[in-house]
Amino acid sequence: MLNSFDLDEMDLPSTNPNEELETISNHFFKPLFDVKKFEIHSIEFRDKGVDFQIEIKKAAKHTNFHFAVQLKATDSKEVNKDGSISLQLYTSNINYLLNNTMPAYYVLFYKPTEVFYYENLNDFVKDLSEKDSEWQKQKSHNLRFCKKLTNQVIEVIYTTTIKKGLLHRKVNEKLILTTSSLPVNDKILIGKDLNVVEDSQIRNLVEEIGFTLINEGKWNEIISVNKKASGGVSTTAKYNLILGIANYYSGDLINSLSFLKETIKLQVELPPELKTLLKYFEASVKSSLGLITESDYQKRMDDLENADTVGLYIKLEKVKAEYYNSLEKDSEEKYDQLLKNINEIINDSNADDGIKVNAKCELILITGSKNNWDYVKSVAQLNAAEAFMGVNQKLRVECAKQFTRSKSVWFKDIQTFKEELLRSKNYFVYYNVSINEAKVIYEMIVFTSLISASQAMPDPPSPETQENRQMINSLCKKVNDAIDFYKHIGHIENEVVALSTKYELLHYIKDFENANATLMQAENLIDAYELFDKGRRIKHLKSNGTTHQKFKVWIEEVWNQVNKTTAEYEEMVAKMDEMDEQERKEKARLQDCLHIHLFPIGFFMFPRSKKEIVYKILNIKDEQVKGNYDRMFELVIPVANIYYNEITQEGFSNGKLADRGIESWRNIYRIRKAFFENKFYREERIY
Repeated sequence: MLNSFDLDEMDLPSTNPNEELETISNHFFKPLFDVKKFEIHSIEFRDKGVDFQIEIKKAAKHTNFHFAVQLKATDSKEVNKDGSISLQLYTSNINYLLNNTMPAYYVLFYKPTEVFYYENLNDFVKDLSEKDSEWQKQKSHNLRFCKKLTNQVIEVIYTTTIKKGLLHRKVNEKLILTTSSLPVNDKILIGKDLNVVEDSQIRNLVEEIGFTLINEGKWNEIISVNKKASGGVSTTAKYNLILGIANYYSGDLINSLSFLKETIKLQVELPPELKTLLKYFEASVKSSLGLITESDYQKRMDDLENADTVGLYIKLEKVKAEYYNSLEKDSEEKYDQLLKNINEIINDSNADDGIKVNAKCELILITGSKNNWDYVKSVAQLNAAEAFMGVNQKLRVECAKQFTRSKSVWFKDIQTFKEELLRSKNYFVYYNVSINEAKVIYEMIVFTSLISASQAMPDPPSPETQENRQMINSLCKKVNDAIDFYKHIGHIENEVVALSTKYELLHYIKDFENANATLMQAENLIDAYELFDKGRRIKHLKSNGTTHQKFKVWIEEVWNQVNKTTAEYEEMVAKMDEMDEQERKEKARLQDCLHIHLFPIGFFMFPRSKKEIVYKILNIKDEQVKGNYDRMFELVIPVANIYYNEITQEGFSNGKLADRGIESWRNIYRIRKAFFENKFYREERIY
């Protein structure tokens, strides 16, 4: 039998102090990170330089934002005079970490005190570059660890990683928006192995479909094609720019910067929109490498905002905001001005295809919604007319024709525009148009369901009709297609907009379970990506209600106001009737009196000596007008149109057309009451 002595003498693998130290450092390292905020992924094969990829968690959700850690350990008690601990790092190892878009850190476990020290890779490289611009020619470099890895530092790493992750997401969205309208040659085919042999073929292939492959997330295929070419293939600015962007997304920042530098040398070849794109990615790569400060990066972004094409995007948002913020119900002038402003943007000499199609996309929403509100106004006017004249078939037919005509033109325009977008492969704007189309049709369904010309003020019919449900289901399908597309390209903000539209559609047909689930999806995205502006809009949607809820409330408010106004009018008329009846009972007769026709309530008389009081009651201020009345009193019975608050001329002056509703009748009642109180009585014997 074997005993402990036999084991001691047996030829077995020896323990490795370094491996034991590594195990100890791992044991102490992982508990430093809160499991609610970090997911630690150990790299099994660590010889290349990365020991851990640590994912950030936020609001109990995985973000797919990571940072890399190379963990070192030492049990040596030797320290430098300044208390720092030195460690030699191979240049190849530094380059390997640099070739990753994730933030990266060196961490040292100092066994004698069981303390962790750290260094930010970007700070280390920046320091090396400042000391020696050709630092990469050395085999290794000395890193002096002096900064302790504390809870506060870990919190900084957490926020920095989120910030960098959001930056890369915004870069992706910026690329999609900027390149979505670039031309694509559909007849070029690529096999799975991308087997192209000539440099000219490779160059043409990359320049023609490179941006499309990037939009589809296939940048590695571009890099693979480039590797099959000779060193002389990169001879144009566009080729270098595409390779620079492709390498950026693949995580090879060093090569990305190299291609972008070549692009800068040849940038005279680029159109303005690609020059702007070049500036954007050069700044992004240098920022990721720590070669420029955060303030320098922000300044470059601010400069890009003033570029011609970008400036037009800003102008588009500005004119839209001005229109909606100052919108008046009956202001055709403001609507016409908005259309003029948008068409000026479309026809601007600096406008590229991207801004043009985006402006047209906005017009789809604006003109469609304007047609819907025109329908509401025309039906309201029809109902008001029929309240006095009864059913007017001619007016109803004209109202229906006008709405059908405008709706038909809008549907034709949107169909033509969508076909144009499909031909140009601009799927991004195509799905934006689909969302705007769904919003307008949904609004139209709401308006036509809740207001009609069947009565003066109809009770809203139930929106739960089979036809409406089918239309809403059809719209939901279009919106779902858009959501899938936005997910595919990673455009989170547009996905949130589409989800909020879907929520309103489902809520309208009372599918509350799916509606609430959809809204929760939107809220989760907002929380995960810190989309504060979209968050405010979702809160507004939840607190103020959907389009159909707000419109129904608006109708009820209008109806309540109509009832209130009608009651006030009837009360004033009743009181004036009481005044007439009391005057009849008194049968007063005035001596040396004048007569006046107060249109539309009749003839009245008053003592000649009280003429100035009458002028004051009637609000006749102009002395020339008073003189006209003075002369008229000696010849005929003058007329004062008391629909007007101020009488500026004698006569009927537009007659009943001067009626401004309840405000005019309040003025009429004020005058009638003042005449009654001053004993200026009605004269019923004058015809």
